[in-house]
Amino acid sequence: MTSLVVGIGLNLIQPTNLPDQLDKKVGGIVSDLFFSRNMMIAKLVDEFADMINQYQTGKYLPEYRAHNIVLGHEVVVQYAGQKIHGKAVEISDQGALILVTSAGEKITISSGEITKLNVNGKEY
Repeated sequence: MTSLVVGIGLNLIQPTNLPDQLDKKVGGIVSDLFFSRNMMIAKLVDEFADMINQYQTGKYLPEYRAHNIVLGHEVVVQYAGQKIHGKAVEISDQGALILVTSAGEKITISSGEITKLNVNGKEY
């Protein structure tokens, strides 16, 4: 049996009047909502249903790796009640994030939350 839990946070409209600390971190898909939210959700569910059938094959992994924004960067991951600092170095064939800590230890994380991403000295 395979399990998959997916959470999606989706800002459809570009927010305005954001505080400075969020201005460069938060975005939206469009500046003005010119389509139906119901149609957007229906399309998303359709695409997800198509994708889930291919999940066990790992066919999605090359594209996922190519578009992953954390690989090669320092991150902090909230995992199993602790914060783990390391460099995101790869995505395993099972879809897990592999980190290398400052001590050189490789850690495979299959669930958790990236709470900080450091890109070129800027934290996100």
